[in-house]
Amino acid sequence: MTLPGSRPCPRCFRPSGSDFQIAVIHYSIENGGRYPTPTDDPAILPGMRGGTYPENPFTDLPEGWVWGNPGGAPGTIGSAAPPGGYVAGYVIWGIGRAGQLPLVLRSD
Repeated sequence: MTLPGSRPCPRCFRPSGSDFQIAVIHYSIENGGRYPTPTDDPAILPGMRGGTYPENPFTDLPEGWVWGNPGGAPGTIGSAAPPGGYVAGYVIWGIGRAGQLPLVLRSD
């Protein structure tokens, strides 16, 4: 959550991205080392803090993550397929204030 008049910074994405990363890893542990695909989205949500989508630091509202290549409004987080496909690992990303890609978490 941001304070009125404050501006979110790239560090604001780390908790959301890290929570998503932990939920993805937990899913993999529970599923024999297979990482989630977009169709597994509902199975990841219980692994998130509070069982909800993370809060976008620019809107202060919960926002679902995006499956696919980086893109979207500031504060969007998502997961792109690594070279071996979604089941082989993860590439979690977050979009910053000016549309830049300030955060990438990878399994490789």
